[in-house]
Amino acid sequence: MDFVSSDANQQQSQLVLAIDGGGTSCRLAVGKYHADSEQLELITCSVGGSANPATLGIEFTLGRLDELLASILPAVDAPSDTVASVMIGMAGVGQTRFSDHVNGWARSRFSTARHFRVTTDVSMLMTSADVCRAAAQLRETRSVDLRTIADKGRGQRQSVVLVAGTGSVALTRDVNGVECQAGGWGYLLGDEGSGYWIGRRALQCCLGEAFPDRFDALPSEFARVICKHVGVPEPRGLIQAIYGAEDPRLEIARVAGSVNIAAQTGNETARSILAEATGNLELLVKQLVRDERPYELIMAGGVLQHSEWIRSRLIDRLRPADTCLIERAELVGLVRAGLAAARTHPT
Repeated sequence: MDFVSSDANQQQSQLVLAIDGGGTSCRLAVGKYHADSEQLELITCSVGGSANPATLGIEFTLGRLDELLASILPAVDAPSDTVASVMIGMAGVGQTRFSDHVNGWARSRFSTARHFRVTTDVSMLMTSADVCRAAAQLRETRSVDLRTIADKGRGQRQSVVLVAGTGSVALTRDVNGVECQAGGWGYLLGDEGSGYWIGRRALQCCLGEAFPDRFDALPSEFARVICKHVGVPEPRGLIQAIYGAEDPRLEIARVAGSVNIAAQTGNETARSILAEATGNLELLVKQLVRDERPYELIMAGGVLQHSEWIRSRLIDRLRPADTCLIERAELVGLVRAGLAAARTHPT
C-alpha cells in the first residue's frame, strides 16, 4: 500500500499524511506540498470510527487505519506523488507498547517517507493550533504559505490545550517545547468533565428516580429527555439499553448531547451536571497553569465544540489571555501540522 514516485516528481510535489485518532472517531487527511511555490493543499480525507488502541486493542486499531488508508487511495495520484511525511496523533499512544506498534505500521505502509512522527492526539492538536495560528488562515483557505511556519508556529507564551470529547485531557507546552499533561487517564480511572462523564452522570440521575423508593413515580422532564435519546419508554429500561449497546462507552458519551440541549432550555438537572463538568475541566487546566503569567487556552473535542454553556463559563473562570476553538473537522490544519512536524522533528 506504499505510494511511490520518481525522484524528479518527488522534488516537484510531495504528499503529507496526517492521522488524528480519538476516542470517538479517526480522521485521515492527505495534502500535497508543492516545493516550487511552498504551497500545501488538502487533496483528500477520510473519517472512520474510534482508533484508541488502549480500549480497542492494537490489532483492531491498526486494521481501522488500513481501512481508512484504502478508502483514500482512489483520490491520490500515486504515480506522480509520494508520501514524504507522516504524522500520527492518536489516543492511547502515550504508552510505549502502543506507540511502537503504530510507528511500525506507519513505516511499513510508507516505506518511501523520510519523516515520521507518532504522538498523542492532544499533542497533535496543539501542533495543529500552532501551525494554524502562524498561517492565520484556519478558516479562509485550503492552502497556506509555509515559508515562515517552522519559525513562527510556536508562540512566545504558554499554551494549554483542553480536550473534552469522549474523554478529557489537558496538555501544556512551554516556549521551549516541553510538554506536561493533566488527566487523560481513560474512562475507568478519570475522564471527568468528558462526554462519557456527563452522560454517565445523566443516566445515574435518571436511574436514581426509578430505584428504589420512587419506583412508581412519574419520570421527571430531564429523565424523559434522556430516555427519549436512548430509546426507552422509562428510566428502568436504561440499564438494559446501555449494557446491551454495541459500544456502551460511546453510547453513554452520546447522551451528553441531550444533556447540553436540556441545559440550553433551562433544565436545572442538566445545568447542574454541566456545572460539575465545567469545574472538573477547570481543574485540569489549573493543574498546568501555576503562576499568573498570561497563557492561551486552546479548546477541542465535541463537548467544548457544542456546549457554549461550558465554554463561556470556563473562559470566565480561567480568564486566559487568549482562546482558540479547534474543530477537529478542520483536517487541513492537521496536514499543515504534519509538514511542520517534518521540519522540526526530522528522522
